[in-house]
Amino acid sequence: MARDPEKKKLYRKQYYLAHKEEEKAAQKRSYWKDSKKAVRKATEYRGAYPDRIKSIKRKSRQKLKDKIDDYNKKYYSENSIKIKVQATKRNRKRLYGISDVEYKELLAKFNNRCGICGTVFSQRGPDIDHIVLKSGAIKVRGLLCSFCNRGLGYFKDNTDWMSNAIAWLSKPI
Repeated sequence: MARDPEKKKLYRKQYYLAHKEEEKAAQKRSYWKDSKKAVRKATEYRGAYPDRIKSIKRKSRQKLKDKIDDYNKKYYSENSIKIKVQATKRNRKRLYGISDVEYKELLAKFNNRCGICGTVFSQRGPDIDHIVLKSGAIKVRGLLCSFCNRGLGYFKDNTDWMSNAIAWLSKPI
């Protein structure tokens, strides 16, 4: 028989027409036509050979895991920047409740500079200055560089402490 799929299909059709009765009888005897019988036989087989079934499942799981791992490694290496950008956007929305459009508006509003010291944001980007309200909601105040954001964090947003720090820095030596 030829390897050409069209010829194979034609041959199969001609064979079926020539042996129609035999083919139909074979289909009726088919293991899979009686679903209850098929389930019963499969259950019996699994009961008779549990170690063989476990071994087969373990091997197929390992093959599949290896394929998935290889695919994921290849995909990540080809798309790592895209994945990181998507994760950053997703985290920004999840943590602070601001979309990418709102974030870009904030960047434009602050002219890509820190709201306190005025330094231009690095490639890493700004920190999002926010407060957590008593209700648990998050309110975004603006964009800061990491130094200013940490400074506010160290002062725990306490204006008295910050005033004291300013006075301390203003004291003559």
